[in-house]
Amino acid sequence: MLAELCFATILQAGVSLSTNTVGILGYRQSVFGNSVVEIHPGSPVEGILQKGDRIVAVDGNPNCHETRGEPGSAITLTVKRGDRTFDVNVRRVAVQQLHSLYLCHYFGLKDAEFR
Repeated sequence: MLAELCFATILQAGVSLSTNTVGILGYRQSVFGNSVVEIHPGSPVEGILQKGDRIVAVDGNPNCHETRGEPGSAITLTVKRGDRTFDVNVRRVAVQQLHSLYLCHYFGLKDAEFR
């Protein structure tokens, strides 16, 4: 039981057991309203999402806003932009592929881990 709980916690955090990293999409959203506030250069969503877009569902689930997971795995975001709502299909990349001070701080990585 304890092992299952630990495994579920790791999966929820999005940490890959095979590569010991996390897959991300490369955007940051506001705490309130789920509006996109930053898109990291070179990320899977660069050129697709825009600042101000709202993520209204993840993989069809309107109550889920967690996008971390196994690097290389596919995910579908339902995005609201103005009056339009559309789906975006992208693949997560390892956090190390998107070097930024914000990501280093957020995931507790040292700069050397990105090289």
